[in-house]
Amino acid sequence: MRPQKGISPIIAVVLLIGLTVASAAVLVNFYAPFQQARQSEIEQKGSTEAECAFASIEFTDDDVASNLTASTDTVNVTVDNTGSVDLYDFQITVTISNIAYSYEPDNVTKRTAAVPMKPGDKVVFVTNVTDNLSGTITSVEVVGRNCPRAARKKVDL
Repeated sequence: MRPQKGISPIIAVVLLIGLTVASAAVLVNFYAPFQQARQSEIEQKGSTEAECAFASIEFTDDDVASNLTASTDTVNVTVDNTGSVDLYDFQITVTISNIAYSYEPDNVTKRTAAVPMKPGDKVVFVTNVTDNLSGTITSVEVVGRNCPRAARKKVDL
């Protein structure tokens, strides 16, 4: 009886290469949609960041007026859009006694994507304070949330 031989080395190499190619094809089909979704998300975020690089707002302590003793407490902030980007979705944060309170401007002075604050515009944001605040305002921060890194300004009072 003759001893049995295994498969030839050439056939073994061909089988290993075929198995590797088939595995790679399965992995590519599995990961391609995930990669495309991430790439699209990164491209969108990158274009927003690039546009927001030209965003800027400005106001001083003289541009802040508050009335915390009336039946309806208000904080008004006059803000200049000194950048070259439309800004909207603002948030005003008022700090009293080291506690921060965040508000949106009222519906009359609010800025949205449909009605943004254009470059060069000066807007008085009226904020109706819904908390019963007392004390002295120590700082006010305004953030245009469509460009939160660039359209941000905090002023100590």
